[in-house]
Amino acid sequence: CVKKLQDSSLFFFESKKFPLISRCLFDESKGQTDTSKKKTGSIPLLTEESFHTSPISYPVLANLDEELHHLSESRGLNDLDIRARFLACVLVEDLLRPLLPEARVIPYGSCLNGFGWWDSDLDMMLCLQGDPYVPSAIKKPGRVGLPGNFKFLTEVFHTERILAQKSLTMVASLLELGPRFNNVYKILNAHVPIVRFHCATLNLQCDVSLEATDSIKMTELLYLYSSLDSRVRPLMSGIKQWALSHGLTAGGEQQKPTTIGLLSMLVFYLQVRSPQVLPTLRSLQDKAARSDMFYIDNVVYGIPSNPAILPKSENTETLESLLHGFFVFFSEFDFESQAISLIEGSSFPKPGDSSALYVENPLCIGLNICKNVSEKQLEAFTDALKVAACKIESFADTLSSSSSIGGSTHHSKVSSLCDNSFASSKLSFLFNSDMVVEDQNVKVEVLDLFAEDDQDRGNTADSLEADVREKTQVETSADGDRGNNSNIASAIEAERRIMQENNTEPSKTKNSGTERVVLEDR
Repeated sequence: CVKKLQDSSLFFFESKKFPLISRCLFDESKGQTDTSKKKTGSIPLLTEESFHTSPISYPVLANLDEELHHLSESRGLNDLDIRARFLACVLVEDLLRPLLPEARVIPYGSCLNGFGWWDSDLDMMLCLQGDPYVPSAIKKPGRVGLPGNFKFLTEVFHTERILAQKSLTMVASLLELGPRFNNVYKILNAHVPIVRFHCATLNLQCDVSLEATDSIKMTELLYLYSSLDSRVRPLMSGIKQWALSHGLTAGGEQQKPTTIGLLSMLVFYLQVRSPQVLPTLRSLQDKAARSDMFYIDNVVYGIPSNPAILPKSENTETLESLLHGFFVFFSEFDFESQAISLIEGSSFPKPGDSSALYVENPLCIGLNICKNVSEKQLEAFTDALKVAACKIESFADTLSSSSSIGGSTHHSKVSSLCDNSFASSKLSFLFNSDMVVEDQNVKVEVLDLFAEDDQDRGNTADSLEADVREKTQVETSADGDRGNNSNIASAIEAERRIMQENNTEPSKTKNSGTERVVLEDR
């Protein structure tokens, strides 16, 4: 049908055009009312209404679990989103087919692993030897046809990296000639060389790389994890939106944790939770069939292709409890000396001269997923974790005042801004930078701590705490409230660091006769 439609199409009469046949067609009959022509059926059109345009919202629901489920469903990919991503791959494949008739362009990453959002970038992979998901494409080394004495002369490069760089250079040149492919950039010196571009037809930001077995298998592994327990996707949605709202995550070229890094940390946390929520990669390999085995860098792995053979988790915790546990667990984790392993579901001593955060790539042993994270950004991340844990502890109706993780207990007394007297959801409270810390006679809004002059904002944590207590006329005993006071100082310092990392500057406004602080971008 597509070929027939293309054969009946013509080019515009323009002198400077590049006459490339593609699937992007302009319908000149649009708007005409002539019905004399024979109708061949309606052609579905993609318009601006076909894509997500409504703003992100966090409605007030019965509990945090329902709000997390709503967030996951509203941000997740629907059928049209997935089809659009496959179509983008086909558009690129059409460009390459005259030169590489056996090559295939396939999506991978977040759009297939179950954790993708409709505004996420599209990761696509150029497979020079055919579709890796089709067994026949792997078993047949040559072209399909009668055997002959002739073979094509081809250039052979010294390394896979040089092959990737040369191939992607060609891809970038062709994309610049294709219709509605904009902002084409070659990023060839990265750990994984890519070409980045914008597909205006589908309004997608795309990254194309050369085929890599570890990327394909990582997609399969994460999809398996997302399918084993219905709580995994909502948890990741909450953690991802929390990190984005506080400016704690970014692309790999910056010094902050990436989405894949956060996802790996979540999987690890669910592996060590008691009872366990997700199995380790080692236990998955023990249950994998022989046909599920594969090699990466001479190391054998196994990922079961049938999730039904895996036992269900005995963990029955709520999403709220698990999310709170995630924040507490990593706020207390020893990042300085310990690394994270999804293979064994345990930590191990960090290798020498490693970066601040070490999360081992489970399918590339010795490769750190979070190699780009700096000490400064990790410190801001752990501070934000402490504040997030305090916020969830304010939801006293569904969570006890303490949560035991690995023998350690995290205590804090926090009062919520989003109780029944406020028309805001718990997720809104978790994602914004407002927080109320309450300790008997002390009730301080963290943003109010930064309403001083510039010279006061440079004070240490101790002087900040002293200023707060003087301002609120606190009268507490020297012994009875010492533990709770330390929690206040910790939350104060944590919020202060987060605001400094986000390059925000406080300014004063008046509200109901009291001083409040509104954050404004520099």
